[in-house]
Formats: sequence, C-alpha cells, structure tokens
Amino acid sequence: MVITRPCSQVTDLRAISPTSANTRTAPIRLSVAQTPGKWSSAAGKYQFIKGTWDDEQKRLGLKDFSPESQDRAAWDLAQRTYKEKNGR
Repeated sequence: MVITRPCSQVTDLRAISPTSANTRTAPIRLSVAQTPGKWSSAAGKYQFIKGTWDDEQKRLGLKDFSPESQDRAAWDLAQRTYKEKNGR
C-alpha cells in the first residue's frame, strides 16, 4: 500500500489503515516541496521511523505498534538519549 498525503497530515498509520495495531509497515510518499519523490517510514504518535522503531521493538520486546507500545518506546528512547547527551 502506498499512501500519498501532505506530510503535516500524516500522524498515525492506524488512522489511515485501521486493520490492526501492526500497520507500521505501510510506506508513505511525502507531498512536500522540499522532498519531491521522497519516502518516509515515519508513523505513529511519536513519528518513529522504521529503523528506530525496529530497534526499540527489539530492545523492549514489543509485540505490536499499539499506543501503549509507542509510549513505552518513546519513553525508553527519551531516557537513553538524555543519558547519552548528559551523562546521567
């Protein structure tokens, strides 16, 4: 499935394709003047890109792309990033 939407309108793939909590895999074609023909895998409440989500999913053992899983992944990523940047 390919979805073409202006970048500012794409916030959650489940809102576009509500088949399950695992709709993370649909690519999105961006309609942005600065990025013609470019693709983004950003999805969900926190706009995770595929690589970041895959890392968090594996790290935390997440089974789906539910709002709860996204919250857990975002919090983990924020904590680790803060610690890396500030040493605490």
